[in-house]
Amino acid sequence: MFSVRIEESPIDPAALQSALAGDPECTGAVATFTGHMRGAGLSAMALEHYPGMSEASIEASLAEAARRWPVQAASLVHRVGELYPGDPIVWVGVACAHRAAAFRACEFIVDALKVSAPLWKRERDRAGRWRWVDARSCDRQRAALGSARAGRRAGRPESVNLDPQALRDALGRFATGVCLVTLIDERGVAQALTVNSFASVSLEPPLVLWSLQKTSQVYATYVAAADFTIAVLSAQQRRHSLSYAQKNGHQLRPEHFVPGANGAPLINDALVNFECRLERALDGGDHTILVGRVTRIAQAAAGTPLVFFGGRYRALA
Repeated sequence: MFSVRIEESPIDPAALQSALAGDPECTGAVATFTGHMRGAGLSAMALEHYPGMSEASIEASLAEAARRWPVQAASLVHRVGELYPGDPIVWVGVACAHRAAAFRACEFIVDALKVSAPLWKRERDRAGRWRWVDARSCDRQRAALGSARAGRRAGRPESVNLDPQALRDALGRFATGVCLVTLIDERGVAQALTVNSFASVSLEPPLVLWSLQKTSQVYATYVAAADFTIAVLSAQQRRHSLSYAQKNGHQLRPEHFVPGANGAPLINDALVNFECRLERALDGGDHTILVGRVTRIAQAAAGTPLVFFGGRYRALA
């Protein structure tokens, strides 16, 4: 049902699509994606992987896609080694009974590959200089591997087992504001999700972040969105927070928003709305960290923030 290959051989998308297994009695749609190397001032790219670990990570993404959508067959082929502008880097194919599931599962796999697969990339500019891309992410992954090896050599445990509820309660001792993250989904419908993981990252460039649980009902929709808005709620908008935190309750009511410049909804009477373009998605354990570049700020009149602490809404003293 699933096939994952990481190899130096050139990718032939047409041959791979022909080989994708699907039940001819049931398969009604095959969605594919081919990623190519862009030139953009580059003369070459070099990709490295960790044999065994990389394949296992990608296979887990395919299995998660099959859990979320009725996938009949899925295949992924990724190049490693040295590549040149125009070369295919990755091919993904998904077979389903219906096109909507095939498109969404294929998109999910591509997004998961971008944020969680253990692959390391170098780029060579036209002057012949090589540089690592996203070195901090590479360093973090390699450091984690090295730490585990060092722990084994020293006889220390590789991890500490923490009770998830105890950890949740401890993290709840950090007071936060409450936000709605809004977007327009693939059907053109306005959506909102309640979060308290919002944080500033950088003033120059203007970056913010929030994190999304990978088991969220709306995970596939949000990780695929190019534009979104983060609205900081006021104390008078507690009902907004409760409503859009509910399962199957994410469709925005028309009276709660107006369209923003980037297309994503602006929440009426919020303390501030940050309109964002997705800058980067990063793996964060059981969450994906979404970094947004702020493109516009829409601020309401001064008000009191909605505060969350210890599992309850609070008021400022």
